[in-house]
Amino acid sequence: MPIQIQFRRGTAAQWSAANPTLAQGELGMETDTYKFKIGTGSTAWNSLAYGGLSGDFAAPVSITNTTVSTSTTTGALKVTGGVGIQGDLYVPNINATNSLVVGSAGSITSSGNALSLPVATIGGPSQERTFYRAGTVATGTSALRWWPSSNVTIRSSIARVSAAPTGSNLTVDVLLNGATQYTLTIADGSTSSSSNTTTIAVNTGSYIQINVTAVGSASAGIDLAVIFNYTRS
Repeated sequence: MPIQIQFRRGTAAQWSAANPTLAQGELGMETDTYKFKIGTGSTAWNSLAYGGLSGDFAAPVSITNTTVSTSTTTGALKVTGGVGIQGDLYVPNINATNSLVVGSAGSITSSGNALSLPVATIGGPSQERTFYRAGTVATGTSALRWWPSSNVTIRSSIARVSAAPTGSNLTVDVLLNGATQYTLTIADGSTSSSSNTTTIAVNTGSYIQINVTAVGSASAGIDLAVIFNYTRS
């Protein structure tokens, strides 16, 4: 004959009203919330903490007035790895004091109860594209052109060399369809430019080139790499 095991059970209100003391290791379940508590033999129900995970039930889990960030301070929700959401994500009444924040790279803002993702996250994760010239750097426009297969937005770029220019700066223009958008400068004695965060929208049929407009007067610089960080639209 099969053995059937049933736990003590009742609604949250019934448990609260009765407030029994569960035996040590005895489990009691709330039938309307799917939460449970495990007895100690001495602590009454209302003073017991709930047990671990409530399981994969239909009852939703609600997070109220919580700022989600990379902070590890008390009260914050820290998630290592990732979060999967099946269905809608609803955050009511977002405002300056009740916000949903994503790390230091950007934030989720709102208009009323509508969520708006930071522009940098639209189109999936960022990717890199590198223009590379091995050897001593010389002035001139690259023969190489980058023709994206779909619309992309360049979010940032940086120029680096393995050996620094000396005597003067090394400068590189970034071109869209042959027109200069901005200049990256590797200072005399340095091996890297500052990161330029000017965005460039590059549509299908358009191309990116680089043009080295100046090199070090004493030593030109060696092994130039111009790295573009971009997202697809």
